[in-house]
Amino acid sequence: MPVDTLHAALTLGMSRSRLRLRVPIRGAMRSQAITAEASLDTSPEPGEIRAHLQRILTSAEFAASPRLARFLAFVVETTLAGKSEQIKEALVAVEVYGRRPDYNPQVDSTVRVEAGRLRARLRRYYESSGQGETVRIELPKGTYIPVFHVSPPPALPHTPSRFRMWLGLALAATLGIVAVVAF
Repeated sequence: MPVDTLHAALTLGMSRSRLRLRVPIRGAMRSQAITAEASLDTSPEPGEIRAHLQRILTSAEFAASPRLARFLAFVVETTLAGKSEQIKEALVAVEVYGRRPDYNPQVDSTVRVEAGRLRARLRRYYESSGQGETVRIELPKGTYIPVFHVSPPPALPHTPSRFRMWLGLALAATLGIVAVVAF
C-alpha cells in the first residue's frame, strides 16, 4: 500500500498512567491499526520526595518558619509511611502544634490558618528557589494530605519551535513505520 493512502489521522488516548498512540491504516478494516503504548509513571519515588522535602525545608522560604516546616514535614512523612488516611486537622494540631488531645477545630482555627500559609509558602518557593525542581509537593485546598507530582524541567527558550520539530519527527517516524508494516 503506497504511503499516500495511509490514513494520517492519529488518535491519542491518555489514561492516568499510560499513553496510547493509534494509527489507523486507510482501506484496512477498522480493527487494523498500529498501536504503541508507553507507561507514564508520574509518581516520584519516596527517596526523591524526601530529598526534595529537605531542599524545601532548608530554603530561604522555609528556614525562618519552623512551624510551617514541621507541618510540611509531618504531612509528607505521614503520607510516605502509608498513613495518609490518618491526617486530619486534630492530628496535625496535636502532633505539629502541641495542642491537647481534646483539640476542638470549632474553637481553634490554627491548623486551617497555617495550612493556608503553607500553601502560599509552597507557591512562593516554586516561583523562586524551587523554580527548577521537577518534583512538586502540593497541599490541595480542603485536605491536609499532600500530593506529589513530577513535572518536566523548566522549558528552554523557543520551546514551541523545538516542540514542533520533535512532533514532526515523531509523526514522520510513525508514518514511516506504518508504511513499512503496510507493505
